[in-house]
Amino acid sequence: LESIDFKAMAELGVTWKRAGFDILNPDFKPMDNQVMACQKAGIILHVIIDLPFPQIPPDEFARRVREIVERYDGDGVNDMPELKFPVRHYEIMNEIHGRPGWSLETYKEYYVKAYETIKEACSECRVSPSSFVGPDEEYLRFLRESDLKFDFLSYHSYVDYLEIDELMGLLQELGFKNIEIWITESQFGGMERKLNRSEHEVAEALVKSYIYALARGIAKVTPSELDAKEYFPEGLKHSCLIDVDGRRKPAFYAYKALIKMIDGFNEASVISRDPFLAEFRFDDKVIYVAWGRGKLLLKGFARLIDLY
Repeated sequence: LESIDFKAMAELGVTWKRAGFDILNPDFKPMDNQVMACQKAGIILHVIIDLPFPQIPPDEFARRVREIVERYDGDGVNDMPELKFPVRHYEIMNEIHGRPGWSLETYKEYYVKAYETIKEACSECRVSPSSFVGPDEEYLRFLRESDLKFDFLSYHSYVDYLEIDELMGLLQELGFKNIEIWITESQFGGMERKLNRSEHEVAEALVKSYIYALARGIAKVTPSELDAKEYFPEGLKHSCLIDVDGRRKPAFYAYKALIKMIDGFNEASVISRDPFLAEFRFDDKVIYVAWGRGKLLLKGFARLIDLY
């Protein structure tokens, strides 16, 4: 979430990252530093505006949200000094469903005020409601029944293949169509506890899960954290692409190869599931990604590359 290893991000070819802003502690300096670093690296910034508990009213929350948006919208009014590329992506709170002190109805009051305020201040800004973990039917049904307006959804999953089939089925069942979904947290080495899998197996799970998600229509994917910290739980450490000593793990190089091969595709689809085959189309080429055993028939000629 808060990695500042922009050298590693540049090496990977990362095109976006997220950063949190606690609205009760409105110190703009850390966020200014993130914005400046992202400008230099050519990275899109996704800002999560958070409020741990509803201890300020919705109107005050919206007022503070406006200050943030005005600082980074690039309209020349109250902008951050030396702002060149505006921040256009905001998420209103992180994993709000089930958080102590919050109900979904209370959250709705804050979200509606924040959404309206952001759109008034910056019509080009895009807004997501709170991220959710797994195919959370209660939360998604709440979004549908409340008729909340949003531009994309922020989704978290910590299992292989990211429960994409269940999520897509639920969205279809609830009547959501053509929803843009960003996977803003994902882990393949465990959560609190470390999974019994090697670093190479973590890398394999990452690649297969991301390919599958993107081929099924997910817009963006990212690991929960890039570089491990000593205070991270063991499962998260095992999931990170860089260890606490700065060593790049197999998942780092697998992710780098994945970005190099398929970033910027125009459309994607799953052609076969057993063996697996996904197709990624670009203006000037087609990339196929395959794994498993069995024959896959492709027309024409292809250059074969082993990801490893």
